[in-house]
Amino acid sequence: MPSTLTTQGCFYDEVGFYQAVQNIEWASTTGGNGFGAKFHYFYGTVWVQKSDVNKCSGTAHPNIDPYASGSFAHSCTWDSANTSGMSADGKIVYDIADDGEGEKVWQLTGTS
Repeated sequence: MPSTLTTQGCFYDEVGFYQAVQNIEWASTTGGNGFGAKFHYFYGTVWVQKSDVNKCSGTAHPNIDPYASGSFAHSCTWDSANTSGMSADGKIVYDIADDGEGEKVWQLTGTS
């Protein structure tokens, strides 16, 4: 069943803290029951970095298989007044059921 999956990463630079947020949305393009039992597992991770060193991370493990559409967001926040060398990155890790290819990693373009 054809379906779409989109992700968006946001990086917030606020006074005294930095926050990385990952939004993920999915939808069946043909109606019906979403992805079906298509994943052995699926999760998203986002992190805040300073000069390429991780300062915080957040991971979410949504159960997207039984739903025709949906979304989720998760984040991590690092408290700091330091304003140089900050960025956010993320990834999606998944294993498609019964495709014989094992785990795949979708690295998401970082922000700065």
